[in-house]
Amino acid sequence: MNFINISSFFTLKKYKILGMKHHISHKDIDISRVDASIENGLTSEQVNERIEKGAVNVTKSPTNKSYLKIVLSNTFTFINILMFSVATLLIVFVGPRVILNLMFLIIIFFNILIGTVEECKSKHAVEKLKLLGDSKIKVKRNGVDEEIYPRDIVLDDVVILNPGDEIPVDGMILGDDVIEVNESLLTGESVPVKKHKGDILYAGSFVVSGINYIKADKIGNDTYICSIESKAKLTKQPKSKLLLSINKIVKTLASIAIPLAVIVFINEFLHYVVIPTIKVDGQDYILPMSAAWGERSILSESFLFGMTTISYMIPAGMTLLASIAMTT
Repeated sequence: MNFINISSFFTLKKYKILGMKHHISHKDIDISRVDASIENGLTSEQVNERIEKGAVNVTKSPTNKSYLKIVLSNTFTFINILMFSVATLLIVFVGPRVILNLMFLIIIFFNILIGTVEECKSKHAVEKLKLLGDSKIKVKRNGVDEEIYPRDIVLDDVVILNPGDEIPVDGMILGDDVIEVNESLLTGESVPVKKHKGDILYAGSFVVSGINYIKADKIGNDTYICSIESKAKLTKQPKSKLLLSINKIVKTLASIAIPLAVIVFINEFLHYVVIPTIKVDGQDYILPMSAAWGERSILSESFLFGMTTISYMIPAGMTLLASIAMTT
């Protein structure tokens, strides 16, 4: 390996390690296009220039959500926010004695856990979607055949196609020979198609017979097959009718439960203002208007009745059963 090739190698590694937040289209790169011959291909200087400017066959796969967003989206749903609010008010105004009234949080926890795990598994499966292989392929550089990985191909490279090769880039046929190409991955047609000089070949196709050369005209995310792959990864599946129905039921019940809880709170508050006495361990206990955290008072008892009205009316278990059923 000469000095220029070593420099090219480390430059490419640096480019891959740093990565890119968004893939740069070759149309946006200020670089002089080259019509390299099939006898010589690109020179080392031209290869280095393209690597420096990011004109390499590296794809940036889009994803719908990060893992953090998945966790947050499953945690802060309408029903969860409502139940978390109820739990917070109970703990703040009533104290430790409401522990048994907070058992609904166990259902909320498992609902969040199941939804997060399943969505993370789906994200992982989608990210594994890869329409292009990673088998080595030959290119012509400095008049010499070099065997490299598809990700190391640069813009305007002369790629040598042999029978059985998967075409890694979009490009035009340069040689005079006729080759047969299987484009079933793109078109669904399994019958090989004959291609002649000047015809366009697309990444993802396979060479069935013949030997020829193509110019790497579109690379990375600019290739046709990568545009298909990107759309597949960004496709958002609609929510099931079951979940939509449950959410509608929950929101309807919440619109009834919240005003009702306010009415119950006011009713209990006025009741205890008039008769501030309750039975505690068989003895009458006079309730103060407010008390220290964890002690009984008119406010704590009123909040207890009001908030539990919401927790009893909202069917948190229904969402959990739906999640379990869909997961199964």
